[in-house]
Amino acid sequence: MASAGSKGAGASTQPAYTLELRAADQRRQIHSSVMEFRSQLREKLDVKRNVRAHLPVLSGAAAVFGLLAVHLLVIPRLRPPNFADQRLIEENTMAVVNSLAGALSRRMSKSISPKGHAIADYIAVAAFFISGALFWRRHKRAAMSAFICGGAELALNLLTDYPGGVRPAITLATHSKLDLGLAAVTAGMPEFMDFEDDPEKSFFLIQSGAMTVLANLTEFHPERTLGKRLRKAA
Repeated sequence: MASAGSKGAGASTQPAYTLELRAADQRRQIHSSVMEFRSQLREKLDVKRNVRAHLPVLSGAAAVFGLLAVHLLVIPRLRPPNFADQRLIEENTMAVVNSLAGALSRRMSKSISPKGHAIADYIAVAAFFISGALFWRRHKRAAMSAFICGGAELALNLLTDYPGGVRPAITLATHSKLDLGLAAVTAGMPEFMDFEDDPEKSFFLIQSGAMTVLANLTEFHPERTLGKRLRKAA
């Protein structure tokens, strides 16, 4: 009788143990599904954050390319004969616009990360080379100037210690100073190559202003910004 009772008890505990195993498996499956969903959600949020972080860079690049298209394709066809007074007005206007852009961007918060700056740098290189190819048939000096500036910008990008650099020989702080110097060289290329009275000069002034604004809006010392945020949070 005792052995029969023990067999019945053992048989009754086996289904309960099996149910516990099934419940544990279901809990593990639910937990893994939840973790997978959370990881996918985090990836989507990271993508949205990256897009928002690089939105100023992309917007600036679109604006630069839009201005380049207008100056390269539309204005030469609509432009009346260049009189001396008109050239003087255009040169002064561009100089004032570049100066205002540089002064205003220095006062704005540095919202562009080194990665975003690297993306914008390579967009600038592409703009130099594309414009040089477009200038080649009608204006060799402007084309050579664009190729020279694009090559210098490309070399600076490849030697900088930031995302997109190949050989980290230049620090971010040095890169920012060289960026401003290269912007000044870009603005001076039309005079140096003797085409300061030609419409192609506008491209170099626009590029110079865009490079200056980009350098002024970039946070080249992210550790300082992180320290400030931590101090504010504390």
